Amino acid sequence: MDGAGLASLLEGCWRLRELDLDDCLHHAVQWVPPAMGHHGCLQRLLLHTSALTSLSLAPAPASPDSPASATAPLDSNARVTLDAATSMGNPSDLVYLPLSLRHLHLQCPSLQSLPESITSSLTHLSLVSCSSLPLLPPSISLLSSLTSLTLDNCPLLSSLPHSLGSLSSVHSLRLVSLSSCAELPHTFGDLQSLRLLSLHHCGHLQHLPPSLPYLSSLRRLTIMHCDRLVSLPADFGQLESLQELTVQHCHGLESLPPCAASLSSLTRLLVTHCNRLSHLPASLGLLPSFKHLEISHLRLLSSLPASLSNMELLTLLSLDCCNSLTLLPPSLFHQPSLEHLSITNMQHPVLSSLPPDFGLHLPRLKELHLKEHDMAGHPRALSLPASLPLLPSPQHPSLVAFSSLPSLPHDISALTSLLSLHVDGCYALTHLPP
Repeated sequence: MDGAGLASLLEGCWRLRELDLDDCLHHAVQWVPPAMGHHGCLQRLLLHTSALTSLSLAPAPASPDSPASATAPLDSNARVTLDAATSMGNPSDLVYLPLSLRHLHLQCPSLQSLPESITSSLTHLSLVSCSSLPLLPPSISLLSSLTSLTLDNCPLLSSLPHSLGSLSSVHSLRLVSLSSCAELPHTFGDLQSLRLLSLHHCGHLQHLPPSLPYLSSLRRLTIMHCDRLVSLPADFGQLESLQELTVQHCHGLESLPPCAASLSSLTRLLVTHCNRLSHLPASLGLLPSFKHLEISHLRLLSSLPASLSNMELLTLLSLDCCNSLTLLPPSLFHQPSLEHLSITNMQHPVLSSLPPDFGLHLPRLKELHLKEHDMAGHPRALSLPASLPLLPSPQHPSLVAFSSLPSLPHDISALTSLLSLHVDGCYALTHLPP
């Protein structure tokens, strides 16, 4: 189908709500008719073409009597999707966007520009694989209703406009695979409604803007595969609403700022595959709301903060592949609320001598995973106290997973809630308890 055929199809279909032209246009389309922009009832439009090079707002109707002038505005769920998954077709001149558009998703490798004035009714804007798009227009600040912005795999975007900080309604921002972007605008901290911030595969990003701690509404921060990121802002602890912090595969990050222990609302911390990270904030265990700690593949981490013994609300603790860790503080096993404990793939024998009262101070533990290996990667035999730290609960089933045990504790049969038992690599195990 070409542009003329599409124009003929659209003529008179002023109440059309959904138009799916997937795989119909990308072979022959030369242009998309202006009438597309006047479908006031259109809620979803799918164009599957990589030929799109530019966008424009809908021009005014030809006359007051045209059908477009009588159409109702798009409702709050209105959505337009332009999806370009192939490289076929000739460049189209432009696609006209309805003025009342709410949702716009562009996946167009040939797209080179956005209109200087984007329809201000947008609430969701997503630019994915727009590999020819060099910049965002400063007028993006006029999107006063925008609540969600995603920029994914736009390699020519080397910077973001300073006007980004004027998006007062944005609560979700995802920046993914912006391989040329080395810094974020200093106005970043002006996004006062921002609740979710995700930074993925931004390989040139070295620092986060100093204004980041001013994001007073930020609840979830995820930083992944930002290899050149060397530090977090010094005032990071001012993120008083932050509840979840995830840092993964940031190989240049050497430490978390000491003030991270001031994140009064933080409930969950996940830190994995940060090769240069050698320690955690000393007062991490003093966080009043902390419930969930996962640490994995921190090869330089040699010790844990002693303050971890103060985490009375901690329900999950997971330590995996921290090969420089030589000692676990005994107080680590004094956690009244702990339900899930996993200590696995440790190179040093940190589990070789668990305290005799291992189970007395873990009254709520339901799930236990223990595993060690030697320098050659072979499972190391463990020795457990005679009494397991799992108290059967009729409401909550239990799971036990061990590796390389020479024997099982004699009272394992007392675990009446146990549904699953994993015994891995226990080559010296010759019998089960009666």
